[in-house]
Amino acid sequence: MRSQFGKDYDETYNVINVGELKARSDAWGDRSHSPEWVETSNIRWEFVWYGANAFSVPHYHPKCESNYYIHFPDDSKNRDYTAYIGWPISEAKVINIKESHLFTFPAHLVHTFSNQGDAGVLLLHAFSPPWVRDMNQTVEVYDMMTQTYYDDGEKYGEFVNGLYEKYKNFGELCEEFKRMGIY
Repeated sequence: MRSQFGKDYDETYNVINVGELKARSDAWGDRSHSPEWVETSNIRWEFVWYGANAFSVPHYHPKCESNYYIHFPDDSKNRDYTAYIGWPISEAKVINIKESHLFTFPAHLVHTFSNQGDAGVLLLHAFSPPWVRDMNQTVEVYDMMTQTYYDDGEKYGEFVNGLYEKYKNFGELCEEFKRMGIY
């Protein structure tokens, strides 16, 4: 590939088809990540679809900023999406989101999202610096529920899948936090 200035590039470009999100076979509960991502040497972008009652687990990224653009489909009627920033959840800043928002979190800031609405929500998720390409790992994650550091996205995905099977919504997960004494 050649730029307008005549420089040759070895890197290819990626295109994300947002419509593929709902059909992805390895979805995490009602939350699915785009099957492809766009990554440069400075940033990585991907889409995440949150269906009704979908949530993420409170976590932070030790080595990179996290950026989220939250978008509601035009036909959304009951928009009830919530961001929780900080830990523990009982002391987190709670932002109820009814229209598009953009969030930027520095490394180490705990965050999670929950969709209590009846329609899906689309997140454009960007990490800087990007995920570790050479080792085929996802971005490092520190899970607040178990106080566990994950440097392997497959292992973190297995952990999250187990939580989605056990807790059907974010309220049930918070009840478990209370039982554990970490709410």
